[in-house]
Amino acid sequence: MRKGFWITIDYAKDGQKIKIFNNNVSHNDSLDLISNGFGQFFNQVKLIKDGSFLIDEEHQILYVSNKKFEKKYFITYLINGKKYKQESSSMDAYGLLKNVKENKQLNDTLASLNNKIDKYSITVYKGLDAYKKFGRKYIYGVIVIKPKE
Repeated sequence: MRKGFWITIDYAKDGQKIKIFNNNVSHNDSLDLISNGFGQFFNQVKLIKDGSFLIDEEHQILYVSNKKFEKKYFITYLINGKKYKQESSSMDAYGLLKNVKENKQLNDTLASLNNKIDKYSITVYKGLDAYKKFGRKYIYGVIVIKPKE
């Protein structure tokens, strides 16, 4: 089982903006925040509401309820302008990785580029960057592979 924690925070809402203050963060809370990847909450955090998302521009983090997404997560590849989706691994309740279905067409396309990869540029977008450039369905990542100019 995973250890859980909770903290009480103070916040102020102004239209679509939310400011979170760290008035109640104790030493023990701070250790839990850091170990669980929420160290940014030591200082004031400014979030902007965008639909069902909360965006922290300063730390380049996008917060979203897990209920807003399908049970499967996909990484998208854009290769020479053509879109390929590859299911991403996820963990079950025991922390074991589930098997994912392989995208044979994607694998064949990547294999065809193998000998000439130095002629291509590869750009990876994830999280907030992917959301801004491609939209909400792509926050798990987009890998753009295109010929170098």
